[in-house]
Amino acid sequence: DARNMARDVHNILIKVVMEKGKMTELEAMDYIKKMDSQKRYSSDVWS
Repeated sequence: DARNMARDVHNILIKVVMEKGKMTELEAMDYIKKMDSQKRYSSDVWS
């Protein structure tokens, strides 16, 4: 369903940012939050 898929995609995004950005999990989460607040990241979820 949409809720689980959105959560799973978000978790994978964190892992990608950690790996490619050489960041810790907390740093990756902060980076994604910053991107979201700057309107550089948006999740498009439907059900």
